[in-house]
Amino acid sequence: MKSFIFDVDGTLLSTESMYMKSLQQTLEENGIHKAYEELYAIFRATITGCVD
Repeated sequence: MKSFIFDVDGTLLSTESMYMKSLQQTLEENGIHKAYEELYAIFRATITGCVD
């Protein structure tokens, strides 16, 4: 292998919204109902939050 591309989410493709929608669907299929915004708040990590 001569090279490969490593994409930190948001550099080339932003997959965060797809991940969150998939998570929401999976939870709903298992009887757990959470709003997208609530899941986003739970799983979204910011640089400030990681440093504090």
